[in-house]
Amino acid sequence: MRTAYENATIPNLESWWLKIISLNLKKYVKARGMKLKDLASETGISVQIIYAFSHKNKNIKSMKFKDMQAICKVLDITPNELFGYESKRGLESE
Repeated sequence: MRTAYENATIPNLESWWLKIISLNLKKYVKARGMKLKDLASETGISVQIIYAFSHKNKNIKSMKFKDMQAICKVLDITPNELFGYESKRGLESE
């Protein structure tokens, strides 16, 4: 099902947000026994983009809403967890 938000972006990710995304993405990928290329394959997002998100690439200024949804779906996390907020689902946080 296509939505109006499919190509929407989360604009202007400040550098401290990129650090949080980077740390959390690595944590959840590792916790699922995956590699970044596995995440890329399962989400349909290019390996380069996944790598950039996970290594706080300064050229990344936004994230597509559909990419965030795909990452969260594959990793079974909420956007709040991806962006560093505490989980309300009983998952342990580091």
